[in-house]
Amino acid sequence: GAEPGSLPRPWKVSLEMRIEDSGRVGVVAAKAPPELGAELPRCIETAVLQQFRVSRPARKKPTLVRMELVLAPAPAGGV
Repeated sequence: GAEPGSLPRPWKVSLEMRIEDSGRVGVVAAKAPPELGAELPRCIETAVLQQFRVSRPARKKPTLVRMELVLAPAPAGGV
């Protein structure tokens, strides 16, 4: 996979999720460019399933969500 600080340009990561009526993520699929390695999408999926919470959806049914993240390089000293 990519080493920290080695990304020469921004990359897009796509998340498709099912938010349960409780506000927890029930299912998530992450898609990232192959240059970022196979481990990154799995790591993001695990983090989202374990930590990501939203307000309860207004309708009492699971809600399908698509989210696009942009990962961009930062200067060596941070942002």
